[in-house]
Amino acid sequence: MSKKETTKNKTFKSVKAKLEFIQKECYETELFEDLAVLFKQKGFNNVKITHGPNEFGKDLVFSKYDEDFEEDKWYAVIVKNKPATQNDFVNGNEISNQINVALSEPYTNPKGEQKVISKLFIVINGTVTPNATQLISKFIQPSILPNIKIWDYQDLKEQIESHTKESFLDNNEPFLNLYASEQIKRLSDISISNNVFDMKFDDIDQIFVNVQTTYSKELKKINNYITFDETDGKYKEEDIEGSNEVLNSNKNFIIHGIPTSGKTLFLKRIGLKALNSDNPKPHAVFYFDLQNQDSPSIDIKLLIDNQFKDLTKGEEFNKSEFSKTILLFDSIDFIKDSTIRLAIYEQIEKFSQENENNNYQIIIATRSFNFIQSQELFKDFKDSELLPFNFKQAMTLVKKIIPNNSSKTNNFLSALKDSMLNTTLQRTPLSLTLLAILYRDDKIDLKELPANIFSLYDLFTDVYLDKWDSTKGLTQLYKYEQTKNILAFIAFYLHKLGWNTITEDDLKTFLITLREKYNYDELNEIDNFIIHLKSRNGVFNFEEINKSFSFFNHYFQEYFASLCIEDEDDEILIENFFNNWWSNSLVFYCGKNPKSNKLHKTIIEQIIPIDTAQKITYINNHSKCLQASHAIAIENRTSIVNKLIVEFDNLFKSIFKEAEENPKSVINQLPFVNIINQSKSLFESVFGSKHVATKETIEFFEKILLDEKNNLSNITNYNIAYFLAFTNNSVFPFEIFADLIGDDIVWNRIIFVDVNFLKMKKKIDEKKYIRIKRKMNKNKFLIQHILKNSVAEKNKLKE
Repeated sequence: MSKKETTKNKTFKSVKAKLEFIQKECYETELFEDLAVLFKQKGFNNVKITHGPNEFGKDLVFSKYDEDFEEDKWYAVIVKNKPATQNDFVNGNEISNQINVALSEPYTNPKGEQKVISKLFIVINGTVTPNATQLISKFIQPSILPNIKIWDYQDLKEQIESHTKESFLDNNEPFLNLYASEQIKRLSDISISNNVFDMKFDDIDQIFVNVQTTYSKELKKINNYITFDETDGKYKEEDIEGSNEVLNSNKNFIIHGIPTSGKTLFLKRIGLKALNSDNPKPHAVFYFDLQNQDSPSIDIKLLIDNQFKDLTKGEEFNKSEFSKTILLFDSIDFIKDSTIRLAIYEQIEKFSQENENNNYQIIIATRSFNFIQSQELFKDFKDSELLPFNFKQAMTLVKKIIPNNSSKTNNFLSALKDSMLNTTLQRTPLSLTLLAILYRDDKIDLKELPANIFSLYDLFTDVYLDKWDSTKGLTQLYKYEQTKNILAFIAFYLHKLGWNTITEDDLKTFLITLREKYNYDELNEIDNFIIHLKSRNGVFNFEEINKSFSFFNHYFQEYFASLCIEDEDDEILIENFFNNWWSNSLVFYCGKNPKSNKLHKTIIEQIIPIDTAQKITYINNHSKCLQASHAIAIENRTSIVNKLIVEFDNLFKSIFKEAEENPKSVINQLPFVNIINQSKSLFESVFGSKHVATKETIEFFEKILLDEKNNLSNITNYNIAYFLAFTNNSVFPFEIFADLIGDDIVWNRIIFVDVNFLKMKKKIDEKKYIRIKRKMNKNKFLIQHILKNSVAEKNKLKE
């Protein structure tokens, strides 16, 4: 029977079943790609299928580096898809001829270089005559015979089951399976996290908690304002799991959020879900960490090709084999040089425009969304902000970190609910993880949870470094306090230079200079101290391939850098106030001295935000600093809150002015209802922390709202009213705001929705409620039109 079958699009229950089918129904070439993947997985390099008349008996060739000889040794494979009888191995017959030719004729690689074959595999998909080796020995020199290995059907089956069973039984092309499995391994790798946190997770899937984004959350709120009754069409609501929002779309995305909100984890989760999807045609996923990019020029197609070759050990990327190609770009924020950073963004945008119809989906994670907006980049990208964890998400994460101890888990969650979950900085995945681990290991009392973000990192670092140094009995030699100080000097040095990594040689030079200034015992033997740092991956890690060190997370570098800044040197923070690279060191610095008002006073006196981007940065940075300064005097806190309200108001006045003056501005691409919603999210993040929204701050807001001449815009007065109504569970702030806005139908509609949303209908003055409702219904279509259109359009209608 002629062998014309293929295994493509067929399903097999076992390796044995597929090998038997290949032997009976297929040509031996059906085995070549699977064998190529097998040998790659066994650690061989330069694997090539060379079957043909010009390759002298060699069906596959590959190499492996020989450390003793310090050179590549070359191997060849002869493949037979049938039982091998005694006659096949007799000198002059089929297999013996191939052996002679394969060993005697060099392999010519694609560069034209000739490589002598040192060792030979004979792979037989069938039985092999028992005396095959004895027969070969009659025509092969005794010194060569040990370099020939014969696999029969059983050997082949065992090798595949040990190394490539999953890809062998899959319907996809073998190299596509190799690519997917290797990419999944890389994206799933959390070994460094396990070193730091002493967790027993194997990959990201085990630690990931579904994240909600503002995109899906906002749509739900927007529906409330736009929809009057069931006849009105609603915005489509998305799945609460933000990664589905991305994967179900072919649009490009900007993923942003506060530091440690899980952006990298989210990106990798998107990649893993795409690779594991059941599409008839697989997705291609490429992840690029660009924090060490030092050139303004990148070739994205070359990056894709190189990553695919690396994952498949030499295969070429063919985009047509995939349904879509997902490109995940991470850590561009950490490129200190803004010129390089901007050039990288511009090249990504250019690539997206040039390949608009080529099934590429680009997803960029950033903590610097303001920078992107200020440069008017990626206007066609959808933006999606990762929200801080709500209580349910926090509960899911904590149960993963503290398994099999429901009592301890419940106690911890109760403490969180009572004292922390209104602090955004401490509702991020990393912060919650640190807290849960400290409690899991009995390092914190629930009555004394860390008061601010600095206290949390400071406590965790103390616990970690103490455990780190004492693990190998090195406490006497390397006291963790001094280790901590040295790491702080290293972090500050890196941060000033705008680096994320430092080579071993550069680190040694730096430590020698440091020893000249500080009398640390550990630095008396710098080589030994560097060996010590290498031995304990975790907070500060050594990368063997690049011979360089880096901090586990950029947030840890920022924390350690803040330890080095003394009061007399804090001008570096003022000089870099609008530089995103320094923003978290600024927050950590304030948390280090939570009673101090010195830096806040300097910020108020010297920092003047000019444009919209600077205004947003100012509000966010100063608010986080105030949250960190939890023990500051009441008078000083109120003064800072007043400044923040003024800048919040200036921000939206600036936004509305820009909309009027420039109809093509980014702000005019947003419906007015979106701006209202985003203003509420910003207000909550700025003033909602328990260390900002104190009793005195609430009273201060009430005075502002009661002052009819406060000169604040409607949107600022509205946010104060909503914040007070929600915080005090009182409808009174809405009634005051209703008097301020008079007959403005849009703002009356917003009050009406919020009163119902906060379940305050029975508390509001009935006559006012009826009047608002009547006006609202009478102007339904106008209200919907204004809410759905831009600020500029709203102002035109107002005129």
